[in-house]
Amino acid sequence: FWEKATILHAEYHRPKDKQMRNRLSRDCYDLCQMWAHESGQRAINNKNLRESVVRHKDKYFHSGWANYESAKPGTFRLILPEHRLPDLKKDYKEMREMFFDEPPSIDELLNQLQEIEKKINNI
Repeated sequence: FWEKATILHAEYHRPKDKQMRNRLSRDCYDLCQMWAHESGQRAINNKNLRESVVRHKDKYFHSGWANYESAKPGTFRLILPEHRLPDLKKDYKEMREMFFDEPPSIDELLNQLQEIEKKINNI
């Protein structure tokens, strides 16, 4: 759960001039699926797990813009900035063939990510 959440958090902080991570919509989908599962619900409340994942990401995947120090309740970001949404929607459309069944719409995913972000920031 936190591995996917920190990917989205870092992508929120990616500079405008840098291209969005490839297949980011898959990470969005995966996070929403984990959130719907009991283990995701447990993970969201596990402060030690979140802090451990953030430390690991900052050490092994450090970037000057990822802003991992703000990957904590109150400042955690899952929803990308508005200027990234067209690319995310295109990425999700291209990924649809990977599903066996009809996946949720991108708007449903974004709504669920907003709900998850709100929950994280109110812990």
